Amino acid sequence: MDIHHYCLSKYGAEATLPFGPSPVCFKVGGKIFAQLYAEKLTLKCTLSQGELFRSLWPEMVVRGYHCPPVQQPYWNTFDLSRFPEAELPGMIDLAYRAVLDSFSKRKRAQILGPMGTTVTVQVDRPLGSCHPNHPDIYYSVNYGFIPGIMAPDGEEQDAYLLGIDHPTNRFTGTVIAVIHREDDCEDKWVVAPEGMTFSPTQILDAVHFQEQYFRTRILTL
Repeated sequence: MDIHHYCLSKYGAEATLPFGPSPVCFKVGGKIFAQLYAEKLTLKCTLSQGELFRSLWPEMVVRGYHCPPVQQPYWNTFDLSRFPEAELPGMIDLAYRAVLDSFSKRKRAQILGPMGTTVTVQVDRPLGSCHPNHPDIYYSVNYGFIPGIMAPDGEEQDAYLLGIDHPTNRFTGTVIAVIHREDDCEDKWVVAPEGMTFSPTQILDAVHFQEQYFRTRILTL
């Protein structure tokens, strides 16, 4: 698993080196949620989560490595050579959420921007249609724009609509991800029915038909 890449897939995350070349510290809203060492990963947690994970994986998970004693109960350090890799994404998700939840509602909204908001997508390229200028691009999902929300390119914000398996003209759902194009002036939003989620890999697979032509990163909560 590429831990560095996964941490940066969290919306608003940044990688910093405040203590020298190691560890790489991943922050959201200016607060650290993960510290990556060569063979260890230290993650933020709640008091109850910390105790639970240390009891489930004794010796593989210990109190925060190099953290001051008073802070250690709120950090867990994972031995990357022994801890099950399949469990790491969930642990990182919880660490990210623990930091987000420490902010006020107003600050959290500033950090997350569109994430988690309810929007209405006006679909102008329904599932099963082709791009008006590039007929070789077939839309395997509904695609459209969000009326009234302007994107950096001066046009209304584009959005992919996932979780709807039939063509539609208009749909109201929740923004679950942002597709950041590193070689374009705008990002694309990903909207899904309320309560429905998709992993970054699932999102990338769904939008590959069009995003394959750009360098992109999928940003999620």
